[in-house]
Amino acid sequence: MPLQSFTLHASQAETATGASSVFTVQDVPDAVTVFVNVTANSGTTPTLDMYLQGSYDGQTWIDLASSAQWTTTNNAQIFGFTAQGAIHSAAFTTTDATLAASTTRTVVIPSLLRLKWKLGGTTPSYTFVAKAQVR
Repeated sequence: MPLQSFTLHASQAETATGASSVFTVQDVPDAVTVFVNVTANSGTTPTLDMYLQGSYDGQTWIDLASSAQWTTTNNAQIFGFTAQGAIHSAAFTTTDATLAASTTRTVVIPSLLRLKWKLGGTTPSYTFVAKAQVR
């Protein structure tokens, strides 16, 4: 599959939990890499968690991978997801921004993907840019 690049979030401040627009992967991907650069933050004990989410139907979203948590340090992180070599069939509980930090899930990567961010603390604000590469 050819490399596809997506901008998930232009550099701007967020003050509430939200999600990027959905991006559609053209072929079954082998891997998805997400790059997030946090350039500013404020608030009382602010936290920011990022999740790469996938959907098979555009309605139900599941966490595929999660970043380490940001607190008051501005820095860049790369996190991602690699498809497994074998097709799996297993029951699991869907999650929406609840996957443990720095975790990935073993599933076939769906063609509909998005980035979700979850803010915590008192009056949190984070300025960040996020991009994805799919191959």
